[in-house]
Amino acid sequence: MPTLFLAAADDVPIPVADVRAVFDRAPEPRRMFVLPRADHQHFLDNVEAEHEAIRAMSFPGDTAWIPSAMVSIGELASGEQAHTFVRGLTLADLDATMRESAAAERFLASDGPLKASVP
Repeated sequence: MPTLFLAAADDVPIPVADVRAVFDRAPEPRRMFVLPRADHQHFLDNVEAEHEAIRAMSFPGDTAWIPSAMVSIGELASGEQAHTFVRGLTLADLDATMRESAAAERFLASDGPLKASVP
């Protein structure tokens, strides 16, 4: 089963290295793209509001460190950039996988503006 991994470069609760470890164990075919300057909430609607809401929360026990480890949304990619990243790469992956589109394969293999290299 082809698998697409999308990760955030600055994800506090799930570091990109952990996503990479799962990616490395996944069977082929697989692809992984990392959104630069992004945290965990960059994969939600209302990225900016959700990110800042988490930063303002108090977490219990072993997770108490998370809000203070997060940087301000002003230092990260915008919600619009995150949604473009997700939509563009998801569509390209589906076109490459399901339609066997050579153009989508070329896009996914390029150094296009929507993606960063796998770390």
